[in-house]
Amino acid sequence: MIDLDLFKIILEPKPKPNTRLIIREDYISKEILSFFSQYQVGKVMNLFESVTDIRESWRIRVWVVCPECKKGKDRFLNKTNLQGLLSQQKNGRGYYDGRCEDCKIKADIENDKTNKIFEQHKAERRYKNWEAYKDNLNPDYSWLPETSHRDRFNAITRDWGIDDLIESAIKEMDYSDFLKTCYWKAIANRKRYEAKYSCELCPSKIDICVHHKTYEHHGLEHRYYKIDLICLCRKCHEKHHDKIPIAERVE
Repeated sequence: MIDLDLFKIILEPKPKPNTRLIIREDYISKEILSFFSQYQVGKVMNLFESVTDIRESWRIRVWVVCPECKKGKDRFLNKTNLQGLLSQQKNGRGYYDGRCEDCKIKADIENDKTNKIFEQHKAERRYKNWEAYKDNLNPDYSWLPETSHRDRFNAITRDWGIDDLIESAIKEMDYSDFLKTCYWKAIANRKRYEAKYSCELCPSKIDICVHHKTYEHHGLEHRYYKIDLICLCRKCHEKHHDKIPIAERVE
């Protein structure tokens, strides 16, 4: 005999049990957190009620132990922070700043001290670097004869962290003095070397000079020499200057 009631039980979908058993009025104690640490975080989070209105604020009271002073205190956490706390307990990967306010203040004070020390060391380092570098901008200073062109160029262009000081000093110099500096000579020699000691506008290799195409980055030639400078023979250099109004000529 056909039993339709049995068929109905088999064919109709069974309602899923309500697994959202924890509501915001509940309290997550130390013991409950320890119990949750045995299970996957995602499954544990499924135990908490859903928020249907995204504008609604969701908080639940949780016992949190400060990782530094080890003092416990009740805090109201949203789901993101709660998940981070559970992940920390489970595998140490989640992020939640569980420090108490006192420990945060202490850390901020220590960070301020560290930052001040860092800034002081940075200023001292800049001063020492400038003292070591500034002779390169002295028109009366010259390299030791045994110093190679490569070493001279590397000393000029390495990152000393003082580009602002270099640029400012060069812009305050008379241009004729600038052309006498080790700074300019090292860069000009490098530019000639990369151009194979040839004019970049004609095949000439005679009387090759290094010319500024633009003075937009004057003072930072050690950073922009590849795009701002060009090697020209004397004829091409004169032709180029013939196209520049006298009042604007620098070289």
